[in-house]
Amino acid sequence: MLRSFVASILALTIFVGGLLAAEGVVVSFSPADKASKTPAKVVVKVGEKEQSIELAKGVKVLDADGKPVKGKDLANVLNKDAKVDLTEADGKVTEIKLKK
Repeated sequence: MLRSFVASILALTIFVGGLLAAEGVVVSFSPADKASKTPAKVVVKVGEKEQSIELAKGVKVLDADGKPVKGKDLANVLNKDAKVDLTEADGKVTEIKLKK
């Protein structure tokens, strides 16, 4: 009983350790270019480091209420100096959530 409890706590710790969250500020946003098939990009400053993120499949963008933001609305919400929370898994950003 105790072994299974310790094993489950260890597994939970490892899983949660794989998900990281960071706060940042949007530096710039580049919309998608359909002609060259390049996805939209956003540059976020986390601490002293700037991180360029391609908004390809697998990256969710959520507004402050947790609702998904898509398409042309991305340019309206990912404007310069917008505060965001980044969620990372396995070294890749999986979610960008705007802060109020």
